[in-house]
Amino acid sequence: MNYLHKWILCLKSGKDVIKDNEVVFNNFDKKKLQDFYKSLENIKVPKKQQEELVTALTNSKKAFNRLESDLVGGGNLTAKNKEELLQFFSNRLKSTLSNDYKIFENSKVFKTTNYIPTDEKREAVAQLFINYARNNRVKNYTEKDAMLDVDKVLENVKMDPVTKSPVFKFESKSAMYDGVVQEINISKAISANKFDPKDLITGQKDIKAFRELFGEVKDARRTIVNNMQAMSAISARDKFYNKIAQSGKIVFDNPTQAQLNLPNRPGYTMSRNGMQIKSALGEEAYVNPLNGKFTSSEYEAAIKFAEELPLEGLMKTNIYRYGIAIPKGVAQVAKTVLSPFTHMRNFTSAVAFSLGTGNLFKNPKFVLDSFKQSFNTIQPQLLYRNQPKDQAFYQFMLEEGVVNSSSTFQDVQGLLKDIAKGGDVIERVFGKLGKRLNKVFRTSQDLYVAEDDFYKIYNYLAEFDNLKNAYRGTRPDIELAREAAKIVRNTVPNYSYVSDFIKGLRRSPLGNFVSFPAEIIRTSHNIVQQGIREVKDPALRSIGARRLLGFGTAVTTIPPALVEIFRGMYGITRDELSAMRRFLPEWSRESTIIPQKDKDGNYYYTDFSHGFAYDTIVNPIQSVIANVEGNDEAPLIKGLTDGTIKALGRLVDPFISESIWVQALQDLYARGGRTDTGSEIWNPRDPEGDKMYKGIAHLVEALAPLSYPQIKRLAQAQLYGEDPDTGKDLEVGGELGGFFGFRNQKMDFEQSLGYKISEYNTALRQSRKFLPRPQGNVQAKDIIEGLIQGNQSWFEAQQDMKKDLGAMKDLGFNDKQVGTIFDRRNLGRDFNSLRANKFKPFELPEGLIDAYIRNAKENNYANPLTSNTFRQINSVLRDLYKLYLNQPYPSLMRELNIGNTTALPPTPMPMAQPRAQVVDPNTNLTQTEQALLSPEEQVIASRT
Repeated sequence: MNYLHKWILCLKSGKDVIKDNEVVFNNFDKKKLQDFYKSLENIKVPKKQQEELVTALTNSKKAFNRLESDLVGGGNLTAKNKEELLQFFSNRLKSTLSNDYKIFENSKVFKTTNYIPTDEKREAVAQLFINYARNNRVKNYTEKDAMLDVDKVLENVKMDPVTKSPVFKFESKSAMYDGVVQEINISKAISANKFDPKDLITGQKDIKAFRELFGEVKDARRTIVNNMQAMSAISARDKFYNKIAQSGKIVFDNPTQAQLNLPNRPGYTMSRNGMQIKSALGEEAYVNPLNGKFTSSEYEAAIKFAEELPLEGLMKTNIYRYGIAIPKGVAQVAKTVLSPFTHMRNFTSAVAFSLGTGNLFKNPKFVLDSFKQSFNTIQPQLLYRNQPKDQAFYQFMLEEGVVNSSSTFQDVQGLLKDIAKGGDVIERVFGKLGKRLNKVFRTSQDLYVAEDDFYKIYNYLAEFDNLKNAYRGTRPDIELAREAAKIVRNTVPNYSYVSDFIKGLRRSPLGNFVSFPAEIIRTSHNIVQQGIREVKDPALRSIGARRLLGFGTAVTTIPPALVEIFRGMYGITRDELSAMRRFLPEWSRESTIIPQKDKDGNYYYTDFSHGFAYDTIVNPIQSVIANVEGNDEAPLIKGLTDGTIKALGRLVDPFISESIWVQALQDLYARGGRTDTGSEIWNPRDPEGDKMYKGIAHLVEALAPLSYPQIKRLAQAQLYGEDPDTGKDLEVGGELGGFFGFRNQKMDFEQSLGYKISEYNTALRQSRKFLPRPQGNVQAKDIIEGLIQGNQSWFEAQQDMKKDLGAMKDLGFNDKQVGTIFDRRNLGRDFNSLRANKFKPFELPEGLIDAYIRNAKENNYANPLTSNTFRQINSVLRDLYKLYLNQPYPSLMRELNIGNTTALPPTPMPMAQPRAQVVDPNTNLTQTEQALLSPEEQVIASRT
């Protein structure tokens, strides 16, 4: 039993008195205090430090007392006298100031298990059941029966909502009470300390066996902090509730008073008994001062929110649970635990954490030996059973909070636990599924956790070796071991350090595995902070330097170095790389791209960011660089601004983007059969039955396990060398790279330019929407402003397309090849204008002119299209036709005297018939171009 556990026992033994409504610390139990001093002497802690620790212990107890005093002063505790109050606080401290239990990190949905007790622990409790049966003269009760009872306890154990300790039921083993079910609460058994030799638990040793079975985590620091936080929250809420009750402005004694004092509200407290707010202290110990009071429904919701976890209310709605939460949980399980590609990426990407902490810069023999020890320690034990020493080492890692802390897996686990809270229906459905697939699923789950644990154990071994070499026997090994574990917890992603708010986001329809990026941000800061602290310490200076070097290498050296190495190997210029980036999918455009090229001149790319663990902090920087590179002709500040905005978007994207399942639903309903990247799920002309089939297939793919899309592409690459549906080239080697998160993909620039042209056409339609609709009293100013603003949007789209043409040229395409792509889409004249660097504005459509005139006539409005308006429009168009794409867009509104466009009184207007713009075959110009352009400009336009 370590000194930290002795610290807890001593803290529990503290004796208090009540003076003037304040709980005052008196003293610790003398024996417990002596045991604590002795435990410190055993690890050679100096006398001065011993006294400092006891002082800290005393301060901890006084801090608890201050919070207890606040509760006493609040007047809402049910204890009737000082003795009852002291007994209540003593019992609460003994029951709640116990350790956490790993068993509660498991989920009944999918039968996921984050904690599995060892056979030794199961056998120890089984022996208690055997003794219990023997003491009650029950015959034919075998060891097998006892193990089954232990498994039932593990499967059905619950958490006491007040003390957070295990509560379990079991069947009595006596002839008199055959079939009767008993319940045991571990915390109450500890505090009561009364036993019967014929009961299942006959003493503290038996309680210890159950605590070990449930995975008690003996981390005194974590226990004290958690309990202090919980007690602080209870005390703060008590003050909050008292203030509301005393104000007399929000809650009232009856519904009538509530309606009189809060009139015209959408609703009021519905229960005849008023509000009933539960407390973590339990109803028998604490009465909320707002219970039985009445208020408006919005005030009631806000008050109750204080007692709930973030977004927990969503999980209570069946529509949300069945429509969003459960499919989201299934999709995330399918894409993690049940995905071979994700397993491989989970293992290989975690090596970045060893590099980022500087722990790969060690002696190669040490690295290999430590890898071997890590493998021997991890828990799946698929090849052989671990040695007892390895089991003990893993147990130490577990107690220190180093292993079994995968942020991604715990996110999924937490969501499944939230789903399971909904009731027995969900547990039965997924329970049956779990039994049928139990072996496969359990193995996959264990592997996923082990892949994360492997490098955490290695990092611990490296940190311990660093400290041992630095201090050279001047500090005890156990102290260095805990220091090493602390460093690993702070510098490698660990779910235990994720805030409740971030954890709560798993319940929302947004976000995918949000804890991981949050942890990358936290640990990246901690690595730098730890390195700086070590560099300032003479004994640790070399460790700190190595750590900062490792982190700098991981986040600032490796990504750009890889790009330059591959660029040099394949002879790809920076202009070509910048050009490639313009034709990447949207999700890869700001990523770190590894470029390649084959002997036939075909270009390939690998999205390095996709499999790089530190991409969360590297990608914002890459976004800025990519936008500066992509705006060569624009001012540097604009590129930096655009890049920074996109960088912030990429940083928060994991937290606010649609989850896998919600994204699939949005593709069908919100986006009308298109993905967020623009790909069609169905053809708009498909029969409704085909649309339904393709829509269901799209939803199924979102839930499909076993990396179905990746394996499908791999099979297509092997069998056909292309995707049969799209004709896109696929290669086995490139698809295999996807196992490690680095899929190599061939680029099809002609197809990509086709997509760009579609976006170009869409941009024209969107730009014309700046023109006001012919509804209501349309003013001439609105029409001219719409024409100017719409053409500015269209000008920017043409500038962007001009850059795409330049990129195609950098990639080896000539004008004829590119022109053919435009010709196939009847955009040859646009291509010629773009090639000549000339802006081709859109004019006021003839049909819209007719609609403006008709709207004014039918509704007796002043006609906005007077001769003065047309002169202003012609002036605008004349300036726009002179504009080159490398020039800034002019400030035309300031140049026009819009205020003088007051329309004449309504006069009968002839109905203008819509007519198409006819190109004169002799001049190759439209009538508008002949009217507005100078002779020199007409020569240029006629050639385009």
